Amino acid sequence: MFAFSMHQFMSSGVLYSIQSLETQISDLESESERLSRTLEQQRTDSVQSVTALNKRVEEFSRELQKKVTHVSITYKPPKLNCFSLKVSEIDQLRQKLKHFYDYDEIKRELQIMKASFS
Repeated sequence: MFAFSMHQFMSSGVLYSIQSLETQISDLESESERLSRTLEQQRTDSVQSVTALNKRVEEFSRELQKKVTHVSITYKPPKLNCFSLKVSEIDQLRQKLKHFYDYDEIKRELQIMKASFS
């Protein structure tokens, strides 16, 4: 009878272990299913977010292009008066020439003074 009881005890222990493992498997499968659904929802949400952001980028690009086009149409660079620039440049060159003329005059006077002292 003792052998039979031990057999029953082992059978019930094995049976309990099997039931425990089946419960763990069931719990893990449920958890896996829940995580799969969550992952799929996250993927869907991220695709929607990326799509929405791409649309906003396109809208901003179009708006920026309109503004750039508007600015380039309304902006007119100032016209430079080439004639007045030339006249100004000529006047500056004349001033430089006067300075050189004075230099030549002073040089000539120094040579005369040098010759008279020699």
